Amino acid sequence: MKIKEFRKKYQEKDWRETTPQEDIMNEFYLSMKDMKKSLGIAITKYEQGEMTVEDAYNLVDDSICTLIDANQLLGYMIKKQEK
Repeated sequence: MKIKEFRKKYQEKDWRETTPQEDIMNEFYLSMKDMKKSLGIAITKYEQGEMTVEDAYNLVDDSICTLIDANQLLGYMIKKQEK
């Protein structure tokens, strides 16, 4: 399923209708989106010679959040496979 299709279907559902896997996938998607935005800002500022420690910190913070969400997804998939 493509990302746009997943997001559309997920947003159309009531919170009680979503599965844990869909919730984790949505959180992972949102984290990736934040990380992509931070990376774009950091690259632009770096190219302009305006990158600050705060910009780098934001990129690291968003990357850590993305990693945590990816690990949660992996953990869920492992538990599901073991059943």
